[in-house]
Amino acid sequence: MGVYQFISPPASEGPQIYILEHNSLIWLDRYSSIDYLYELNITYTTKVGDRVVLEFNCRLFVDAPSTTTLTVGFDNNGSIPTSRIYVSSDIDVLTSEYMRYTFEASTAGENHLVIYTTCFEEVDNYISHCLLTVTVYR
Repeated sequence: MGVYQFISPPASEGPQIYILEHNSLIWLDRYSSIDYLYELNITYTTKVGDRVVLEFNCRLFVDAPSTTTLTVGFDNNGSIPTSRIYVSSDIDVLTSEYMRYTFEASTAGENHLVIYTTCFEEVDNYISHCLLTVTVYR
């Protein structure tokens, strides 16, 4: 089991990078259609006008006794960006996935990013080998 979070020190010219690595399995809640993965969250700081890049990659296992659809997304301060991972299968599948979202910060201060999943079937899905990165360009 490994959980690592790195925050690079701010450089006068370079970006500020926040990294969270989580290699262990996270079993997704089979009885709730929306599951917030609080193991996969980062708090980061912006100034108005900063360019922010959210990135997430992982391994997903989708248990599919019949057609099963699993969606993974960003929840950034309660806002749900359009970038998502979408896997739908009628057979069990283990896949590597990646998503990215870029925006310009409209407020200054602390921001909270968490990964969430949705699945409407009661199956045993899991996520593993996760890397969540936030890069803030000033």
